[in-house]
Amino acid sequence: MGERVHVRKRGRMLEGMGTPVKKLLLNQFGGAVLGIMLSSAAMASRYLNLATSILAIFFYLFLQYTTIWETGARDRIRVDGGRAAENKWQGLQIGLLANGPNILLAVLVILLTVVGVLGQWQWAGNADVVLTVIARFWQGMYNGVIIFVVPKGLSGVQTILSTLIYAAIILPSLVVTAVGYRMGYMNRRIFPERKKKD
Repeated sequence: MGERVHVRKRGRMLEGMGTPVKKLLLNQFGGAVLGIMLSSAAMASRYLNLATSILAIFFYLFLQYTTIWETGARDRIRVDGGRAAENKWQGLQIGLLANGPNILLAVLVILLTVVGVLGQWQWAGNADVVLTVIARFWQGMYNGVIIFVVPKGLSGVQTILSTLIYAAIILPSLVVTAVGYRMGYMNRRIFPERKKKD
């Protein structure tokens, strides 16, 4: 009985998150592809690569913001109509779910790097290389930033510290989803809505 209640509560917590999470994941895929294309075109210059990466990041975060804003606005209608309870952390929860692959990749890359560097185990180093390639593709919009920030030829503890960037690049998305949801819920816009001409 207690288990059923727990499952029901968890179901209520996740209610309404499926569609926004899917949209955010799709946005990330689109942002990653754009980032990879821009980064490939700007490889000749580190600074141009960084600039195009920043452009791709802003585009990606804009997509995330508009998606989660609409979710917050819809949820406000449901709450006002008595069909749902207010949850101030809904945007962050959706953001965490949508960033699940990013969080998993960051944790695995960091752990495998630590094991590979400190334990000198080749299998960990090989697995780390594969996962880093996957992370760089899935977070393609950040490629230019990663190339610019992380210098080549690192060793030992420096290599471990460099992998923390994969955790750091998740934070902007979490902030945007948390803030964007509340802005949508309160029907506040960063940019004023254009009035339609009669």
